[in-house]
Amino acid sequence: MGLYINDDFCGFWLSGFGNMNRDGLKKQIDFYTEKGGVTAILFNMNAQRAYFASKVWDCAWKDVSDDAQGRLFFGGLEVQNYTPEPPLLDMVRNSREMAKNVPDIFEFRYRYCHEKGVEMWHSMRMDDTHWVPNPEYVQHSTFWRENPGFRRAAYRKTLSSVWNDQALDYLHPEVRAYELSLIAEYLSHECDGIELDFLRDCPVFRPGGGEEGRPLLTQMMRDIRREADRCAEKFGHRVRIMVRVPPDPNDCVLLGLDVKIWAEEGLCDIVTPSAVSPGGSRPDIPVAIWRMILPERIELAAGIEIGMHSGYAGGNLRSGMATDAGYAATFYYRGADSIYFYNHFYSGAGYTERELQKITYSFIGDRAKTEAQFRRHVAAAGGSCVPGRTESRPFHPLAWKKSGIYNEIDAGGGTAGRTGYVVIGSNTEIKAADIRLNTVLCERVEVPADLELPKSLFCACFRAPDGVLHDGMNGIDVINQSVEADFELHWVELDVR
Repeated sequence: MGLYINDDFCGFWLSGFGNMNRDGLKKQIDFYTEKGGVTAILFNMNAQRAYFASKVWDCAWKDVSDDAQGRLFFGGLEVQNYTPEPPLLDMVRNSREMAKNVPDIFEFRYRYCHEKGVEMWHSMRMDDTHWVPNPEYVQHSTFWRENPGFRRAAYRKTLSSVWNDQALDYLHPEVRAYELSLIAEYLSHECDGIELDFLRDCPVFRPGGGEEGRPLLTQMMRDIRREADRCAEKFGHRVRIMVRVPPDPNDCVLLGLDVKIWAEEGLCDIVTPSAVSPGGSRPDIPVAIWRMILPERIELAAGIEIGMHSGYAGGNLRSGMATDAGYAATFYYRGADSIYFYNHFYSGAGYTERELQKITYSFIGDRAKTEAQFRRHVAAAGGSCVPGRTESRPFHPLAWKKSGIYNEIDAGGGTAGRTGYVVIGSNTEIKAADIRLNTVLCERVEVPADLELPKSLFCACFRAPDGVLHDGMNGIDVINQSVEADFELHWVELDVR
């Protein structure tokens, strides 16, 4: 058991914890380690460009010039912070300042992480496509700009605003060599492991190229394994490989990610099926299926995002301690070995209350401690990575007069014998509804004051009789008893008090 935290490529450069120096780096690591519980911090230092003084990729400040007033220019245009994003000026200026003040940033982080009792990992975004609708931004690499023929579907730029249409296509050997060059550079700096983040951004092959690409990507994984083993031999300790992949094993196969073969050949050590950002966390990641198809020696670290969607019409919310405890309890019950946090870093994304975020770090990597918490299990799901597939986000159908809707929610372990509450939300007032948990009628009560819910919805709460709630899957009937009014469900959750 344990907790892995991905630290986003731009988060630090936007906050800097006040300093672009060693003290600033210490404050960043201290935030994650203050209350314990963290196994490893996975530091992401690249998007399309590298946010360090890379020798093989464009660094963030390449071809950026300063004028007498201290303004930064790129391609004849002033670099600035846009509204609401991207804050490119801060990212360029701060990363450049850090490279000047701490040229050995990887080595420093490795030493300080080990002082604080956590592992230090590199995290490689395998195909980042931030802000590609604006190709003049300094964010974009020379390789990407000058090789539109290497992109998945460059012709779609006038037809669609989907960022990953402009991702690099790994069917080209030049693209694979380009990506491998940065991985090798990462691994030239001591670490405990490297994460290969294939969700930033999927797909990595052109439309229709997943089947052709599978053996090519598997060969690339063999090359990475050899590089990691050389790193381990050089530094005298193991260097593990984590792969962050789509939540559905079938989607992975369709996209060219042969995760089962990677695991069987020992090309990876940790598999992290994760929600598709920014679709939000999903409790229905088929963790039990992953556990069945992966060798026992492979660590299964289930991924949790920072947001969740239970429906449309405002049925979304930022995660907090209780919702993350809900996701984690479900994943542990289904066979996860550990938990992985994405977008739970200090700056930009994370809880509204940062102190609660640090408390969550302290227990979420331990199954027993997580199960003991107050937990919110939200019926939420993200979308599919496979192009052309309908999003799997649940859209609860209209509750017609005198009709019912059925949901199932996995409440994980450590649940039996506790009190269960069902909370539903609609875009219209819920006048008369019966809620049955595991076929037993529940009592309507006031919505607890400590429960944050989407502000745009009308919400109602129902308490289950004692002894009704049980471990694992629990069935929820939502029955509209009104003879006058329909209502739409945009939020359903099961709380374990």
